[in-house]
Amino acid sequence: SERVVMMAKASWTTARPVPDKFFQSLDITSEMSGVDLCCGEGHFSAPLAKFVGGKLHLFDVDPEMLRRARAAVERLGGSVREWICDDTERLADVLPELVDFVFIANAAHGVADVEDLAGTVRSALKAHGRFVVVDRYPLTGKAGAIQNLLRGPPPAVRHSPEELRVAVEPVGFRLGNVVDLPPDHYGTVFHKIASKA
Repeated sequence: SERVVMMAKASWTTARPVPDKFFQSLDITSEMSGVDLCCGEGHFSAPLAKFVGGKLHLFDVDPEMLRRARAAVERLGGSVREWICDDTERLADVLPELVDFVFIANAAHGVADVEDLAGTVRSALKAHGRFVVVDRYPLTGKAGAIQNLLRGPPPAVRHSPEELRVAVEPVGFRLGNVVDLPPDHYGTVFHKIASKA
């Protein structure tokens, strides 16, 4: 896999804007269609919807989160193809079309079984689609660990890029880029591969 570093001055939280180059560094292009899975309040959804010209489905189990995400998208003057309120495991069943990418940010650490999630995502992707995961690094060896403890998920639930690779690749993906998003986040880009005969 290739490791890329994207410079940043602050953590990737609701306090900072998300530029187009953020998505470009994660191998997402403006021509693609996708899903923002577990979209939350829409911090990434709004700029991502604009970047892909509205070819985005927003998905969350919480209707209040979808309401907030809708407001965030509207504030940026964007649009989406569909707002979907359902359980994550039903993604492939309720999505009206296969997509080029599934994006999940600051939520994978809360998933009980990442391998099951990856299998669900794979079923929603076109052939050669991408599963993009953005999350915080585990604390060990990373600068700013005290600040991360205060603002991030508990250390016990954080996944390293290698832990994600071990969970995701067996269901039919290959790890592409690992993107450093300083000071405390990373992005992993998994490419869907053909099923084994």
